[in-house]
Amino acid sequence: MTNETTSTAFRVALDKKPVFMMGFDSLSHTTLKDLHWLTIHEVDLYDEGEESDIRSAADLKAVLAWRKYLEREIAKTKSK
Repeated sequence: MTNETTSTAFRVALDKKPVFMMGFDSLSHTTLKDLHWLTIHEVDLYDEGEESDIRSAADLKAVLAWRKYLEREIAKTKSK
């Protein structure tokens, strides 16, 4: 299995990450699933009123759009 952090799909997905999301850790988040988990975590924090990188409805929309993108990319890797 190839290292996802060096894969084109991972790099493209990371480039699509909303710039305000600071929770990315290159040591902990090394797969598309890790990035997907990051979106789930940030939305959960936001929904619970906890401190989150999501500060507005526009930020939430951007994170949800990125999550949808990641879900499509993960589905592509499963079908291969």
